[in-house]
Amino acid sequence: MLADGTRPLMRCTLAGLQETLAPHGFLRTHRSFVVNPRYVRVMEPTGTGDYRLTLDGGITVPVSRRYEAARESLAGRK
Repeated sequence: MLADGTRPLMRCTLAGLQETLAPHGFLRTHRSFVVNPRYVRVMEPTGTGDYRLTLDGGITVPVSRRYEAARESLAGRK
């Protein structure tokens, strides 16, 4: 999902998109989400071992416990 709420149709896998965007600082936080950490405002636990990110504009995205490296990277920014 983009900042304006649109969901672009992509003709590549999310893994491929992640690989392309990783050099620009983007992180995979969930099997369905890649985020730009510069727009993360809040990271909060959900109580199940997962986390939830709130981005600029109020968009929320999950951080799965399976993506520990992303969670640690985001936590290290605080």
